[in-house]
Amino acid sequence: MHSVNQVLWIGALLGAVALGYPLDASAQRSGVEIWSENCGRCHLPQPANRYTADQWETIVSNMRLVARLTDADAEAVLEFLSGGA
Repeated sequence: MHSVNQVLWIGALLGAVALGYPLDASAQRSGVEIWSENCGRCHLPQPANRYTADQWETIVSNMRLVARLTDADAEAVLEFLSGGA
């Protein structure tokens, strides 16, 4: 017989799989994935070489709040964009 905690854990695990959530917190999406999924919702995403790394830092910092990105997602996007600057 399973304990209540085991049943809840199994249910959460199956729910995460069914919804497509990563089971491992280290399964972070890449900056390009986050950028392509989020930036185009409101405006035409700009090419990475359009701005300098410093300019991208300011832009991502401001847009992080508007796009409701987590700190980790914003860092991944900044890393991607700064790499192409």
